[in-house]
Amino acid sequence: MQLFRKDGFSSQNLDSYGNIFFGNQLEFMQQQIYDYQYPVFKAFELIPVNFNVPAGARFVSATGYQSVGRARIINSYADDLPEAGILGQQLVNPVVSIGVSYRYSHQEIREAQYANLSLPTMLGFAAKKANDQKVNNLAISGDVISGMYGWINNPNIPTQNVPADGIGASTLWTNKTPEQILRDMNLIVNAVVVNSNGVEMPDTLVLPLDQYTYIASTPRSVNSDVTILNYFLMNNPYIQNIFSLPELAGAGVGGVNIMIAYSRDANKFAMQIAMPFTQYAPQERNLEFVIPCESRFGGVQVYYPLSMNIGEGI
Repeated sequence: MQLFRKDGFSSQNLDSYGNIFFGNQLEFMQQQIYDYQYPVFKAFELIPVNFNVPAGARFVSATGYQSVGRARIINSYADDLPEAGILGQQLVNPVVSIGVSYRYSHQEIREAQYANLSLPTMLGFAAKKANDQKVNNLAISGDVISGMYGWINNPNIPTQNVPADGIGASTLWTNKTPEQILRDMNLIVNAVVVNSNGVEMPDTLVLPLDQYTYIASTPRSVNSDVTILNYFLMNNPYIQNIFSLPELAGAGVGGVNIMIAYSRDANKFAMQIAMPFTQYAPQERNLEFVIPCESRFGGVQVYYPLSMNIGEGI
């Protein structure tokens, strides 16, 4: 280490035993605590939430109805009137308990008090984050073992492949022109309107992260400063918002990428939260406290499957 005089010139060298200042004396400790950054749990943003299911329920069911039948012109003595009716399908999901816990010792509490940190609050936030991550995953993808349907594994949602007319007969957007990509987006969105005879009108389109980034940064044409994403939003009469969802990558049959056009309406579909994240009283065990936490979740139910459409192969 060098010692400097007031005039700025070095006057002598000091070895490691002659240091005037130790490293921790010159260290500045920032007051803000910086947590690791995690992906946003987008299920809570993209899927409406229903809190009406009782915490004690073991299953949650809903019945979706679709009217069928057409009238026709008849003569005055007709005895073969066409019939109208209703097709009903009961949708059942198990309600599962989600558990997590955290713990701290008496000594850790003393150390946290000395460091002016709220240890129970920080650990509680960590437990809440773990719970929300699990709910997010179940809401999007469901759970095969428990027989729970999520959003993208619901068998009642209409599905169709995008045309394989890209380079090398590919369906991938990276092998297609902007015009073909716009065609694919309109195809999946407009199918909701066509399949429901104009009853359902989607307002939201969700894409895998790579595809969203691609259309958000690729011009509509070589002579345009408008991206594919902005051009679509300006010209499609139904879609108001386009979002990204990483879980859509590889979520289709055979591991293909998918996109979903849908109506973001709680009357069309919803995730079923029977009991929000709950922390129980600390349980003292020897020299530590254990705080058990629990929530209950009933998957995602799609009441009107024709209100959405899945496009595969992008």
